[in-house]
Amino acid sequence: MRMRPANFKVIQVLPAILPVVLAAVCGCTWPGGGEDEHPAPPAIGLWQAGPDPLAAEKGRAYSEAGGGLFITLADFEDRPGGLTGRQQVGYFRLDPPGPGNKLSFGQAGGRTGKGCMAFAIQGGCRLRMIVRADRDIFTGHTLLEMAVESSAFRDDFRICLASAKGQRFSPPMLLVPGWNDVAVDLRKPAAADGDFDLGSVKEIILSFDDPEPFEGRLDDVMLLDNRRQISPCPAGWTVGKQGLDYSIISPDGQFRLDVVRSADGLWRLGENQTLLALAGPAQTQPAFAERLELMGLKRLGRFSLTESNAVRMRFQSRWYFPSAARQWASLAVNYVSWDYTLYRDGRLITTLEVNGSAGRPVGPVSIKPPGRAAWASGQIADRLVQKDLVLPVGRWSFLQAGGAKAEKFLSNFAAPGSLVPLIALPGAFSQGDLDRDGFDESQGCYFLAGIGGVCRAVVKPPKGGLLNPAFRIALGASGGADVNIEGLAIRQQAVLPDGSVVFIVPGLIDRPMLLEACVRLDDAGRQTP
Repeated sequence: MRMRPANFKVIQVLPAILPVVLAAVCGCTWPGGGEDEHPAPPAIGLWQAGPDPLAAEKGRAYSEAGGGLFITLADFEDRPGGLTGRQQVGYFRLDPPGPGNKLSFGQAGGRTGKGCMAFAIQGGCRLRMIVRADRDIFTGHTLLEMAVESSAFRDDFRICLASAKGQRFSPPMLLVPGWNDVAVDLRKPAAADGDFDLGSVKEIILSFDDPEPFEGRLDDVMLLDNRRQISPCPAGWTVGKQGLDYSIISPDGQFRLDVVRSADGLWRLGENQTLLALAGPAQTQPAFAERLELMGLKRLGRFSLTESNAVRMRFQSRWYFPSAARQWASLAVNYVSWDYTLYRDGRLITTLEVNGSAGRPVGPVSIKPPGRAAWASGQIADRLVQKDLVLPVGRWSFLQAGGAKAEKFLSNFAAPGSLVPLIALPGAFSQGDLDRDGFDESQGCYFLAGIGGVCRAVVKPPKGGLLNPAFRIALGASGGADVNIEGLAIRQQAVLPDGSVVFIVPGLIDRPMLLEACVRLDDAGRQTP
């Protein structure tokens, strides 16, 4: 992994609730008519409605609004002394109007509260929200977020911000049946090269690339400032989020991992992104640069932080390559999945899965991490080339590490040693344990399943010793666990939602050692935190 100094500003998120920004509007609701048929919406001034009565509900419903730093542009709720939910529909226009295009106020079933806006559009129609603010209300916020309810899978949804100097379209986004929380990162348009001005946004435009009719509902159009630190996280690390991107900084500040949404809508790890190149059966081995055309030209990405605690954090980046409309309904879609596990000592394990079940056969596959890596196959190399891949699915796991301990981490992953279970559920293996030896290559840790909340095993290190081995033990724990190795207590641990306990045994194991773990009980035999 490349090492470079971190330059990250810690931002304190205050638990204050900003006032809701709304304005009175004339008229009620209308079908899709031309702009001349309706009065222009008045300016969105700083109309003070007092504290947002739905602020707490929005904070619970939207993870990015939990810090309280947001303003609401439209939520279709009636406000005493202000505009009604029905009047807020007046901010929206259908372009072009046309038969079959319509807007209406919904009095029940919103994403939060009671009100929402229902809309139906035919192919080529766009839904425009007119923003006539008397001052800049976008600058200083990092996200535009809204809730869109869909009755079907759509992977062609876009949001456009139209300013006085130009437009910026989001990458296509996936809508699934039900309510979807969709967001646009406002920081990237603000850094565009001169033809877009975030401070003069006049319209928010919702559209679909494919000419198919759409019926759905809209709720809670908000501007948010979601800059914050994420806690808990691996001990000593700093994990920050701004907009849709993450920054992960090592304790010594020498390593920074940036998780960034690229222009094509796919999340990558910046300069630490592993390069994947795919070639067809009759093609030669591709050069070591990203090459994904074989999966499909249409791209859509999703990212999720799945685990973060004092021991490790895990996150997943999915790259989808749909080739036909409504392909999501049968899940017959090509995809590339990147699953990452980062331990507090800097080990980064990547599990890459290439699923080409909906595409053409794949020939040579080239995988090039940014540095040397240890592979689940047992080799240590800076690249892997597989010429005989048989799809639909190919899967690889590898470890990267930096610093003085890197070589030991690499060798331990390539030859992890073994476990001798003494009290453990027979035949219980983690899904990522490729050869059923007790070591989960996909997460870089040993796995055991206890019996009745108790587990005991002998750890047998490989030649040269085992450094800082990580473990995940399924104990059914609801609180903490008592863990020791040769009587030495392991106190830094984390309990996962499935009742597993994860921890690292610090130091070098150079001989067989007894590992014991059991759920923590009080005097009455009940589990304790």
